[in-house]
Amino acid sequence: MAKIFKTESFQDESVRLLYDYIIERAQSIFKVFKDVYTVNSKDKNLLIQYYLTSQFQAEASKSNDLQYNIGVHSPTILLTRTMFDLLLTHEPIGRNITGDIRNADLVKFKMVHDVRRVMKHQDVLMNNDPDRMLVSSVLTDLCGTFIVLHEIGHIVLGHVESANTHFGDDQVVEIFSFKRRKKKEAEIRQAMEHDADMIAARLIPQYIEQLFTKIQEDKRYQVAFKEIINSKHPFEKLTSICLASIYAIFVYMFGPNTVEDFRYTAHHHPLTRVRTVVNGIVHTLAERWDLDSDLMIDLYLDNLDEINIVFTRNGIINHSLFSKDFFNTMDDDVKRILDVASANRHLSHPYSWLPDTEWSMES
Repeated sequence: MAKIFKTESFQDESVRLLYDYIIERAQSIFKVFKDVYTVNSKDKNLLIQYYLTSQFQAEASKSNDLQYNIGVHSPTILLTRTMFDLLLTHEPIGRNITGDIRNADLVKFKMVHDVRRVMKHQDVLMNNDPDRMLVSSVLTDLCGTFIVLHEIGHIVLGHVESANTHFGDDQVVEIFSFKRRKKKEAEIRQAMEHDADMIAARLIPQYIEQLFTKIQEDKRYQVAFKEIINSKHPFEKLTSICLASIYAIFVYMFGPNTVEDFRYTAHHHPLTRVRTVVNGIVHTLAERWDLDSDLMIDLYLDNLDEINIVFTRNGIINHSLFSKDFFNTMDDDVKRILDVASANRHLSHPYSWLPDTEWSMES
């Protein structure tokens, strides 16, 4: 196991607090989830920590029958934060949330364009407006929490034990891996990834709802998110930004990979994953809110267009993800992964923490 990374080593207190809040928030969401859904697993413990490495990844593992672990590798949150700093410097994105900037300058910053080569970076210009920086921290918190919730999904669904049984792995490592595998292995691993995504998609709406309350009640957040507060549909607008942020982290994580056929990789197509995650989040929110879903999706798609402009301009986007052939068959790929997940879910079922009658993974 990697060396534990202590957040006290950060000189910047705001960064340290960001790292700490992500663990605190994920543990809080997990506690609620455990109290409701994992009544037969009350004696099991979960430890969430940061690992000191040079990799952008997270992992789930098991120490013994009662102790499970999640490790988020130390660069992951900071690289996510710089990605959002860059996105919020783009005026159509930043102004849409904070309004016009206040007393800010453009400053040079080191940006990692390829998460697999974290020691290689390029200078980019970023806006140091305090409102934009607060929003960047919030969106990083959102995505960091989503990553941890995905790992929680692997644990409560029995994937740690299943990966050991079927592949001899002692952990489920969460970094996009696109080397070619045998089709059956690829399908089992993709089924695990989809179902872990769905756990995260069902839990992350708690974060969105809490954030919505925060920007209504906290004066500092009211200023930073004023264009959302002042809109006719503030909850839909906030949710569309949160959904677009999750899209951004999936595209950023993919990096410069090239894949001939996603049916033979451990992780399925990132845009298919985004589609099913977004569907899961919207479905969960619609159970509790009277949403204008059409408006929210239109706003979400507008945000994607602006994110793609920034990523293209800065050499981050991988155009192989956006082939015309894929978009013509995306619905088929979504159906394929749903079928693959349904066909392979039974392999992890014996190790799942969840009661049979209390959870459905269908998106």
